[in-house]
Amino acid sequence: MGFAGEVIEMGRSSGAIQPNGRTPLRGRSERAEQLMLAGRQHEATACAREALLEGAKGDEAARLHLILAYLFYGIGRMAESVTEAKAAFCQPDASVPISAAARIAHLRGLLAIGDYTTAASHA
Repeated sequence: MGFAGEVIEMGRSSGAIQPNGRTPLRGRSERAEQLMLAGRQHEATACAREALLEGAKGDEAARLHLILAYLFYGIGRMAESVTEAKAAFCQPDASVPISAAARIAHLRGLLAIGDYTTAASHA
């Protein structure tokens, strides 16, 4: 499995991406996720960022940040992935599965950039 496949698998295991390619997400995060699954990373990033700038809140915002974390992880932008993952699990009203997936993405990102001290404190 390639790097992009691993990132998509992380999304599937979190419940953010369904194995059949369909998504349980509603609203603006659904479009960003569809673009991500289609391999259109730049468009997915722009879609998610725009939705956040327009004021997405709660679980929708957490999902958008998590999608951005997956996207950045997949293209090797680890510091940005860590930032987005943290923003996802810090969102008020984030669902437990999204928050848990965000914490895992955050930890993986920290390990990828070699920040073992911070990773150990969050483990």
